[in-house]
Amino acid sequence: MVGDVFFNSRPPLVLFAPEMLREEVAEHRAKLVKLSKRPSEVVLELERLTLSRVTFLNEGLISAVSWAKAREVMIDLDPDDVVYVALAFHLDLPLWTGDKRLSKGLGFKGSKQTITTAEVFKALVEPK
Repeated sequence: MVGDVFFNSRPPLVLFAPEMLREEVAEHRAKLVKLSKRPSEVVLELERLTLSRVTFLNEGLISAVSWAKAREVMIDLDPDDVVYVALAFHLDLPLWTGDKRLSKGLGFKGSKQTITTAEVFKALVEPK
């Protein structure tokens, strides 16, 4: 379903991510190779294709207000996700995540900042 969203959404999906996502993907590359049961060359090509669809923004461009708001709502959630939440606040866009704990945690705090893969699929891929 994620692949459909990435490559078959109409209109094409516009994605933004902090620069650190590149490092995060590289750190998990060996795990991706193992889980996908594909040669590393194939995983690298899929990584290249996928990341080419993303506009990367330097974390330093995120406003102090967005950082503060993200830190506040993320206080008892995963601190590694603060940058993603801050960027979503900064751009005033939903955060596409499969992290149910993050989604639920933000929801409990009154934030409607997240969107699931199923919701994106229904809106942009599934035939109407």
